[in-house]
Amino acid sequence: MMACSSGGTAPVRNRSSCSVTTVTLMDELKFYLSIFMRRLPYFLVVATIVSAISFAVALSLPPAYESQMRLVVEAPQIPEDLARSTVLTPALEQLQIIEQRLMTRANMLDIARRLDVLPQADEMSPDDIVRAMRSRTAISTTSGRSAATMMTVSFEAGQARKAADVMNEYLNIIQATDAEFRRGRAGETLEFFAQEVSRLGDELSENSARIVAFKQENTD
Repeated sequence: MMACSSGGTAPVRNRSSCSVTTVTLMDELKFYLSIFMRRLPYFLVVATIVSAISFAVALSLPPAYESQMRLVVEAPQIPEDLARSTVLTPALEQLQIIEQRLMTRANMLDIARRLDVLPQADEMSPDDIVRAMRSRTAISTTSGRSAATMMTVSFEAGQARKAADVMNEYLNIIQATDAEFRRGRAGETLEFFAQEVSRLGDELSENSARIVAFKQENTD
């Protein structure tokens, strides 16, 4: 339309050309609109069929329940500058150790069989049971400079009670692993302090001997 507004001695011809173009575009729009309206019932039928199939599939799927817990890594109670070599352990490293202990083959088989978590578990091989348990378990960790380091653990099961029972077993394993980890660190810290006490005691004895010797040498 902007080309038709240019000046010259042929405004009538330009307007005629633009008029023809406008009519052609309108005809094309009307043509495609008429096609869409004719096909609209077919579109609606297809959409209805797809929606019905999706709804039927959703109803036929077994229900799934998810149980979830969050763990926060606490800062060490002993000042880092007091026993840095034994206390300072990266939070992510602690969570990795916990995850490795939790997802062992022995734990997966024990929980699955003892709580009867998986349907038709009697027909499954041990490897299949372990894969099924691990696939239903999700573990993620988050950390940041100004945020606490956290681990999120979740488990999905066909029954809400079983999902909760498995999560309780996971929590027991995590607590036992954390307690073992803390006891090990406490033992290392205690040994470190014992060595420091012995070293400082030896230094104190040597300094006391030097003082006594100095007094004896300088006695009138």
